[in-house]
Amino acid sequence: MAALQFITLFICLYVQGIYSQEIVNGQIYTPGIAIVDAPQPNTPLGGDFLQVAMDVSSDGQLQLPPYPKNAVSEIYNITMFLSSYVTGKNFTISNGTATAGNASLGEIMAQEPSSTVKHVNWVWPDCLVGDGTSDKNTSRGAYNVRVQNIYFNIQY
Repeated sequence: MAALQFITLFICLYVQGIYSQEIVNGQIYTPGIAIVDAPQPNTPLGGDFLQVAMDVSSDGQLQLPPYPKNAVSEIYNITMFLSSYVTGKNFTISNGTATAGNASLGEIMAQEPSSTVKHVNWVWPDCLVGDGTSDKNTSRGAYNVRVQNIYFNIQY
């Protein structure tokens, strides 16, 4: 019975480690291999753009695209979202498609080809523009930047 409890605890802690984000020295280590350099957690943002800086080389461990055919590891896609528990809303910042007015960005990995840090500059949608106050008739509020769906290939 004790062995079963230990195995259950181990699996729960392992799953939590896979899906959690870790903040180390101001960098946010995502569940995948990308590292968010900026903005810092709980930083109030303003202006016309949401700016996110992301290290896509896993602190220099991965090469940049274009990848050779026999690459040991590579990132296929990075998808970013804004999500809010308060408003119950989710906005897609980038899912690999570009739309008019830069409302959604193209592929993050294709931006700034020679840089290991990709700078995402996302235009705030009209529903989030305002004077800093929030009411029940708007989508304004506290949002989290979420980095998900990081697809990579590892070959041995």
